[in-house]
Amino acid sequence: MPEAAHSPDWQSYFARTQELPAPERLKPFLDKLPQGATVLDFGCGTGRFTAAFHRDRPDLILHALDMHLEAANLLAAIPMVKRLSQHFSEFSTASEYDAIFAQASLFFEPTKTQPQLFAKLARALKPSALLAFTFLDSSQPIPLPTVHGCTESELKTLLTTAGFTIENMHHRTDMRYGTDKIAIPTFIIHARKNI
Repeated sequence: MPEAAHSPDWQSYFARTQELPAPERLKPFLDKLPQGATVLDFGCGTGRFTAAFHRDRPDLILHALDMHLEAANLLAAIPMVKRLSQHFSEFSTASEYDAIFAQASLFFEPTKTQPQLFAKLARALKPSALLAFTFLDSSQPIPLPTVHGCTESELKTLLTTAGFTIENMHHRTDMRYGTDKIAIPTFIIHARKNI
């Protein structure tokens, strides 16, 4: 959550996101991972998804990336999590991960640099590895100033250009964001890196 981390309410965001998601919410993602998979929680925030992955799949090798890992208090209780305290623009690695999970984070990247970010994510994944993420639908105006979205067509082009094939794409209108819990239409995507 790089841009949100600079906003005045990023600390309140951390305070509101301490509860771990229920196991059934993560099952569609975790069921696609092989034993001992290496997973990056990209823009981990408080670390609640990383903590839930550890709870539900202790066999996973977990990495967490965020600008404010010092505030990711939920990571403290998880042994053997590699912590990457960096801005999205600093991220660089090659073919290391079986999966990257990016819940409510990638849409903080400015529109003009989204292609570079998705290319970096593709480089960080092993062949046929999974990218699971949420992204805002910009077919209607987005009422938050620090986030960016795409239309469905733009998102498909962005993924194809970066070397991904969409495995699943769902659209929800009830996902809520920001201090005021504003409903913003959101895509939920599972995409595979092309070999």
